[in-house]
Amino acid sequence: MTKNKSVLIVVTSHDSFQGGKTGVWLSEFAEAYYEFTKRDYKVTVASPLGGKGPFDPTSIDENTSQDLLDAEIYLEKTIPLDEVTTEDYDAVFFPGGYGAMFDLPDNIKLQGLLRHSVDNNKPDALFVKNH
Repeated sequence: MTKNKSVLIVVTSHDSFQGGKTGVWLSEFAEAYYEFTKRDYKVTVASPLGGKGPFDPTSIDENTSQDLLDAEIYLEKTIPLDEVTTEDYDAVFFPGGYGAMFDLPDNIKLQGLLRHSVDNNKPDALFVKNH
């Protein structure tokens, strides 16, 4: 029997930017989450602080599908990055959003996780989108 692949999605914990609310870009998180689970990947969502991962309110509008809005539930209980064991994941995925530029680049735990991924030829993906 083949082991199911495991994907770690890392989202920001940062929730403010230029006096407003921010976080992960909801569609970039939701579309990836649904695609991974559709392919039977085990998905874990982590953030620097754990707990509720914020989403950027400007990432939704009147045209946002209910499926994307429903994905907010998967941001409710992210695990803290400090609890992540890098060996448990086959890939790491980073959805975009303005919050990520504040708490992800200098995160020592995340740097170690990425180093482990590169050293073990595991894929990492960072999507950058112009909003």
